[in-house]
Amino acid sequence: MTTVKGLQSFLDSNLSKVNQKLQFPLVKGKTKKGHSEYTFQGINPRISLFVSGTEADIWFLLNENHKDIIVDLSVGSKFTSGIGYFCDECKVPIFKTEDELYFSHFVADLQKIQRKYFKSNMYLLYKGSKSGGFFFTQICTLAELKKLDSDTRTEYKRDQMVLIAIERITF
Repeated sequence: MTTVKGLQSFLDSNLSKVNQKLQFPLVKGKTKKGHSEYTFQGINPRISLFVSGTEADIWFLLNENHKDIIVDLSVGSKFTSGIGYFCDECKVPIFKTEDELYFSHFVADLQKIQRKYFKSNMYLLYKGSKSGGFFFTQICTLAELKKLDSDTRTEYKRDQMVLIAIERITF
């Protein structure tokens, strides 16, 4: 019987191959409570990839009380004997190995995220509700940032939230 090893195991055994495909390589940090943390070389260290099992998320971590998910990169892998591995969301294509599936889905999505957001003119806005119960992360260009209302840094007055941080994506 073949079992699914998951994203965390995939990254543990293929990190150097994955990093060859990325503009901003992953740097493995601590592993605790069943998940591994990675930062991106050359990227704001508050932006981290958390991986466990089949789950992978990129988070902005300002501090213990202020954090928000930026993007979900989770890939559920299934195996059918005699057929192969497939993503549980798209069902096709079918891959001969689980590693092929993760390179096709997870690594390709990570490359797209890096190309789209990991640029020198990109900024991360971290906002919170005035009550403190809701936090929101927005990635925008410097030009878009300058267009936002100067007092609230939101496009619409009805969306006013407390601006907690504006940070560069790259360093």
